[in-house]
Amino acid sequence: MNSGMEHVSSGNIQKTHASRRRFLLRFRVEDVFFILCLIFCVYPMGYGSFVPALGRIYMYGKYAVIAVIALMIVLRKYQPSFMALMLVTFDAYLLVTTVAFGGNLNRWAQFALYRIALVCVVDYMFSKRPTFALGSLSVVCLVHLALNAVLGSAGTTSLNVDNAMYWLGIRVRIAGYALPAMAFALLFFIYSRTSKWIKLPLLVAVYALSIDFFIQRSVSTALVSTSVALLLLVIFVYHEQVLQKISIIGFVAIVLLNFGIIFFNVQNMFSWLIEGILGKSLTLTGRIGIWNAVLDNMKGHYLFGHGVGSGIPFIYEFGEPVTYEHNQLLNVLFSGGIVGLAFFLFILFTAFSKIQKTNPSPFTYVTVAFLLALCVQMISEHPYENAFFAVLLLLGYRAGDIPLPDTQRVFKRLRFSLR
Repeated sequence: MNSGMEHVSSGNIQKTHASRRRFLLRFRVEDVFFILCLIFCVYPMGYGSFVPALGRIYMYGKYAVIAVIALMIVLRKYQPSFMALMLVTFDAYLLVTTVAFGGNLNRWAQFALYRIALVCVVDYMFSKRPTFALGSLSVVCLVHLALNAVLGSAGTTSLNVDNAMYWLGIRVRIAGYALPAMAFALLFFIYSRTSKWIKLPLLVAVYALSIDFFIQRSVSTALVSTSVALLLLVIFVYHEQVLQKISIIGFVAIVLLNFGIIFFNVQNMFSWLIEGILGKSLTLTGRIGIWNAVLDNMKGHYLFGHGVGSGIPFIYEFGEPVTYEHNQLLNVLFSGGIVGLAFFLFILFTAFSKIQKTNPSPFTYVTVAFLLALCVQMISEHPYENAFFAVLLLLGYRAGDIPLPDTQRVFKRLRFSLR
């Protein structure tokens, strides 16, 4: 009797040790490195306002990550994809214009360095363990969303409200985290074999925090773009043939709409939405005046721009001087000129055209839906300042190159369709 119980007990111990060994074998050294890189490659937003030393730690961490990536390339341990090379080259071009025309190097480094590091790290890891990379991205985004929700409410009591809103990332930066975070979490849910008791709370937390933040802060563009993403996602699931048509057409239409609003005020056609539903003015909260000032201040720098963060003020309709263009394409035009704008549009077009050539799958459904949503945000914000937009472009471009596992059951009666 006792010997039988001892045999059962020893068998359980052996199973426990075996499961631990399997976990340790799966959780490799490079996975730890990947998570550390993610932590250092994510811009800390407003945390530096509370802990100034944290900003310096993050900056030095990015230098270290970029140095390690460069060493891996030299040792031929990592070969960047074409999209990763284009994204890095684009930031290098903006560095050149910033130095040449007296822009603000700190402003360039504030966003470009973490974008370069994050794109290359994800590009490397996604080829090796895509679902692990997606899960890690989702968790990192969730932590930042949660911290911003906490600091956003606490910061306004001790700081000037406008400064708190800027430094705590309540505007474009939080929107830039939230929409890709929604995509990463959903992809992780669909492809990961991890227990639903882990995946489902993660998915719900990311979506709930994102949408709640948009509603509480009245970020209209984010609310509209989120609605667009979810609507497109539903359409793609039930009518996957629409995906092949809409990926390029949708991108081109949004770019044309962007220029139409800037140069021809076509937003007046949507007064029912802007004034009636969103309760905003047809000047898009003064953005029309800022865009006109941006174009007026090009001052012969049409070809190569002024460089990043040149500090030239644009006068807001209320008389307030701002240096924020409130439009992604005008931001690139002002920083990199027509050459930079053409480069940026080529990157976007390349990503969407590559997606269009990929057989429809849950991965392409999600990436196209949220990429188009972020393109909608370009009309009034700078989503590309957040590296996760670039990462989503990278994942969309590589959707057909990565051997993803089979899709997992999403809910009891719903499974994403596959061709």
